[in-house]
Amino acid sequence: LHIFVNDAGVVSNKPAFEIDEAEWDRVLGVNLRGMFFCAVAAARHMRQHGGGRIINITAGAGQRGNRSLATPYLASKGGVIALTRSLALEWIDDGILVNCVGPGNTNTPMVRQTDAAIGRDEAGIRTMVARRVPLGRRIEPEEIAAAVVFLSSPAASAAVGQNVVIDGGSSIL
Repeated sequence: LHIFVNDAGVVSNKPAFEIDEAEWDRVLGVNLRGMFFCAVAAARHMRQHGGGRIINITAGAGQRGNRSLATPYLASKGGVIALTRSLALEWIDDGILVNCVGPGNTNTPMVRQTDAAIGRDEAGIRTMVARRVPLGRRIEPEEIAAAVVFLSSPAASAAVGQNVVIDGGSSIL
């Protein structure tokens, strides 16, 4: 195992006042706790075999607030960025480079499910994207994969603890 892409995510669409402990634990359990333990398992193997790359998938919105995404989701994804930086420093001497990719509004089943859950139709999606994504469109999964490929390549041999945000410019608004 030389390259490990750590990608798991669940979302909650409830306002903060409606989130109970079980919902909080579910989201952070998958998005942050699971990410941590999977990274540790991969790093144990990498450490014994000369190093490797771990690329955690977070969210572009994990570095800022977002009124459309529930608090536990944003907290967990912000935690993934902090986790990435911490593990990057801890494991660099073992030859393990840890970075993360922060997708923005990406055309995935989870995003489409969130749209449906909040009642956003195609016209609403177009309006939201036009307002929040300077690029003017949703990000495609292949664009996220390209960032992962880069971080896995020799061209990224000096990337340590970085969060490569692929969000069509949303994070600079």
